[in-house]
Amino acid sequence: MVPRRRYAAALTLLVAGLLLGASFGTATSLRTEYVAREVDPGAAPAVVADAEPDVVNLDARLADDPAAVREPVATAARTGRFAGEVPPELHIQLDDMDAPYAVYDGRYYRLGLNVSAERTHATIRLDPTTGAAVADAAATPYAAAPPAAQRVVDEGTVRSRELVEPGLVVRDGRYFLVQTRTEGALAGRLLAAFGGFVLTPVGRAYTVAAVGLFALLRSRDTARPIGDRDALAVVAATLVVSLALAGLTGSGSLALRLTLVPFVATVAALGLFAGSCLRSRSWGRLAVASVAASVVGVGAPVVAVGGFAALFALPLLFVGWLGSLPLAAYGYAFTPE
Repeated sequence: MVPRRRYAAALTLLVAGLLLGASFGTATSLRTEYVAREVDPGAAPAVVADAEPDVVNLDARLADDPAAVREPVATAARTGRFAGEVPPELHIQLDDMDAPYAVYDGRYYRLGLNVSAERTHATIRLDPTTGAAVADAAATPYAAAPPAAQRVVDEGTVRSRELVEPGLVVRDGRYFLVQTRTEGALAGRLLAAFGGFVLTPVGRAYTVAAVGLFALLRSRDTARPIGDRDALAVVAATLVVSLALAGLTGSGSLALRLTLVPFVATVAALGLFAGSCLRSRSWGRLAVASVAASVVGVGAPVVAVGGFAALFALPLLFVGWLGSLPLAAYGYAFTPE
């Protein structure tokens, strides 16, 4: 007779798997509210700089820094150029800037940067310019803007699943600033989508493992029905299901979808096998499976796409390893002595 708490544990795993498996679809279905308001670029430099990617707001970037950190920028604003050593805090910020224009002390400047990668040396050029010049160079003509951005300009306020890049759009000589209504909304949505992307394969592993546990509990009528082969069967089933779903759903590179996501799910599913091996003290099998999963999980994307795929594979496989820990506990608890 199988205790009810065993079925409850399997049901909990199934619910967690279904929720995590649907996380990416849920995240990508979220809507973001965008607004478009007419602005005079010359009268609102800070407002334009906060939303237009081609204009960096140096006032906001340096607001919390002491005067010694801001001094090189202040010197460039006064004299047109600064060249020399800069504080490390400023060097880090300058190295991250690639906008051709800047706003400093409420004025527009043409920005030129040359930041040394090996030491804290930088050349900063700030040439005064006008709002009209910045607007002409940075604004996207309405006809060339993406349809989603055009719709925001036409309607003023739009809630959309599409990602709309903030910035200036010019139509019939009038400038409209397109941006999200809530600051940080776009970054939050992108973070949610990325979180859903990495959690979805873990959810698939949990779902397959839960179905396997239910089947074993029912067929063997024992509280500890898992053996090493059963756990490996769950791993194989997870790989097959993930490959099928990756091939039939989603978008983007098919090679990446057929390597990265399924192998993250497989690494997570290996937790069940690892827990079973720990219980039965099958150290050799556990070591072989761990090494094989690492080699295949990183190697397959590299072979399919190229060396840069390792940049994605390593952190995603780490997520898979973290996701395997709950399944390791299940494998240990459901394997006989």
